[in-house]
Amino acid sequence: MANQFQRRGPPDRIKTGHDESTKDKIRAEMLSKRLEKYAKARGKQIDKHRMEPAQVQAAKVLIERGKPALQSITQEIHNPMDDLDEDQSFECAKALILSNPSLLKRLREWIQVQASGANETNSSGADAPITQITQNNT
Repeated sequence: MANQFQRRGPPDRIKTGHDESTKDKIRAEMLSKRLEKYAKARGKQIDKHRMEPAQVQAAKVLIERGKPALQSITQEIHNPMDDLDEDQSFECAKALILSNPSLLKRLREWIQVQASGANETNSSGADAPITQITQNNT
């Protein structure tokens, strides 16, 4: 009776072992653990985990082969809206409002709130164009 540990099937479909890259990764992990034990050894454990300098160098080389080195990664966030000029931005806003007309009402309310808040803090009249736009559209 066959069990999960027996090989079944045609010989060309039987996997006989790991490929070389997987073997390198396994070796690198084992060497990493050995170097870590050597680095953390104290007292009586020092003799048990001792490594010669040549062994340490060889382990470092093999670890680099099997494990990827940490690399610095820079992430750059690009907002495509930053590349639009005023006409393109206007067309995008127009298309958005035409697809959802209720946004225009909410935008008017937001402009009124912004204008009234700005008028309270700055009475120089610099916000007059915003108020004028709001009044013309209502």
